[in-house]
Amino acid sequence: MQLTIRDVNHDFDQQTRAYAEYRAFAALAGCGTPIEEVTVTLAHHDAAGGTVACRIAVRSYSGRLIDVEAFAAHPYAAIERAVGLVSGHPAARQ
Repeated sequence: MQLTIRDVNHDFDQQTRAYAEYRAFAALAGCGTPIEEVTVTLAHHDAAGGTVACRIAVRSYSGRLIDVEAFAAHPYAAIERAVGLVSGHPAARQ
């Protein structure tokens, strides 16, 4: 599984990017579908920087694509919400 963390505007520290990597890997490593590529993208959703967006795109070897996005006031909360969405997605459990 290739896992990429994108910090769109370089707004987040290394610890936040490492947390996103850890949570995405932990959530997807045990799923039933062999995963080829995962991209986690972090960005501020609004101009004031008050809302963080976390998008997780997962591509399996069979070509299935899961693409989820979650928003929260704190980056860790946005990451958790996105991980919850991708973990609960039916295609991730097949």
